[in-house]
Amino acid sequence: MNIIRKSLLLPIAAILLRCGSNAISVPGGEGNGSETTARGIIVDSTGAPAAGIAVQLLPAAYNPVAHDTLATQWRTVSDSRGEYRLDKVTAGTYALEAGSASAGVKTLVKGIEISGKKIEVAVDTGSLHKTGTVIVRLAGMIPRGGDYVYLPGTNSFAFISALDSTAGKTVLSDVPSGTFTDLIYVAAADSQNTDLLGDTLTLQPGDTLESEYAAWKFSRRLVLNTTASGADIQGNVHDFPILVRLNDATFDFTQAQIGGRDVRFTKSDGMPLDCEIERWDAAGRLAEIWVRIDTVFGNDSMQSITMYWGNTSTAGSSNSMMVFDTTVGFLCVWHLGERIGPIFDATINGFAGTVIGNQKQVTGHIGFGQYFSDSGDYTEIMNVPDPDTSGVTVCAWIKLSAIKKRQTIISKSRGGLPSSSYGWLVTLDENGALQAFASSDTGVWGNSHTFVLTSKTVITDTTTWHHVAAIINRTGNKNCHLFIDAADVTVATAAEITTVGSITSTFPVKIGSEGGGGYPWNGSLDECSVSYKVRSTDWVRLCYMNQRLDDKLIVFK
Repeated sequence: MNIIRKSLLLPIAAILLRCGSNAISVPGGEGNGSETTARGIIVDSTGAPAAGIAVQLLPAAYNPVAHDTLATQWRTVSDSRGEYRLDKVTAGTYALEAGSASAGVKTLVKGIEISGKKIEVAVDTGSLHKTGTVIVRLAGMIPRGGDYVYLPGTNSFAFISALDSTAGKTVLSDVPSGTFTDLIYVAAADSQNTDLLGDTLTLQPGDTLESEYAAWKFSRRLVLNTTASGADIQGNVHDFPILVRLNDATFDFTQAQIGGRDVRFTKSDGMPLDCEIERWDAAGRLAEIWVRIDTVFGNDSMQSITMYWGNTSTAGSSNSMMVFDTTVGFLCVWHLGERIGPIFDATINGFAGTVIGNQKQVTGHIGFGQYFSDSGDYTEIMNVPDPDTSGVTVCAWIKLSAIKKRQTIISKSRGGLPSSSYGWLVTLDENGALQAFASSDTGVWGNSHTFVLTSKTVITDTTTWHHVAAIINRTGNKNCHLFIDAADVTVATAAEITTVGSITSTFPVKIGSEGGGGYPWNGSLDECSVSYKVRSTDWVRLCYMNQRLDDKLIVFK
């Protein structure tokens, strides 16, 4: 495989590269010949002369595989002053590439016009900066042996391997930064050339770009820090929807299209990621976007994703059903951001809720949420299936308006005493302790076929949003947990989950109330989700650490 691998990069801070047509005649050098001397200087990022740098003058359409023999003559090395001279250059348009492979730095000066007169031409100063990487998508191509891709006017190329064919992509490494208008695929069998760029590709120093996103003018790398200095997650978390918060400190909303329709995300290898825009407020310079990651690596500070924006001709790609995929455990996800009903489910299940009473939209913890006044306000969702013998995970952000009263967060239950059709519910008791109930038979709480979890920590403030989670694991009490702000606050209970049979209820799911209308919520709720799957402790902790206002997971680079 003939892909050039990325070299060790040295720190280069400033970019002084200037591009454009530059034919500067030296006085007294004119003649009637057909060859010219090109001269110039190579500098480092501080502007100091860079000695011993390989310099090559390339025809503007130069193909590094099918070499132009003239280009092999126009090579030299910069001297102690960073200067170079290239003699006997014939008329034409050229690019100058110079750099150090061992240092991972290059410069590219384009649009050099040689008139053909016997004069000297001064080439714009070339400033060295970090090379980058271009991931080339091979969509619609059928690669064969000997096929390759290259960037005209540079030495950047890659032969297509069998592995590349399977993956549907190849990689150009050690690419000088700059703007490119062509990315050529050459089919060796018939020498047919295909330009893979629909627009221009602009590579910034040290960046990784995907050819599929060449028409996107802007990009930014988002590092996922799960070490102790970040989200502090030890294990890997799979199929996780991370929350990306944008504000005027991290994003220029004037560069994006209406509604953020041009925003895209990819993995570091260029693989596109599904995302959902929950809120896009360009005027207020605020946005919340959910991005599904197949694996968030624990105790890692090197993993990153890339965000792209700045394409005026693309349609939106927000897709909540792919982010909150039912195949990975999500049953219902209600963002609760609606101004008027119904309340929509982000999953493909489409379990929309009917607004009852005077429930209303308020500023939530993530975008908007719903306020419940405890005077008959709740959201009712019909036809949500029962967990039966599956595990259950319930998550929500809550904010109290009143204390010293039992209040229901979410239920699929009438409430009251245990019964064979009791179902499940999650609530706060009179003291502010988080509780979860489930039953499969009649009796009293604490007996066989009943299950109760209670937290040792209570919530008593009316000023702060808190993340709560309840996990009912059918394998045993020790695997059942309650979390408040990612802290495991579970108190051991006499009831035993393994004695509980099928958890069923004929009542609808209600957000902010029990099925019978008792113990209504008094305050605000946001981001209620139900999974008939047991989530890990790391999953719950990552939810909190990523979704808190001072997000501990994502670092903008």
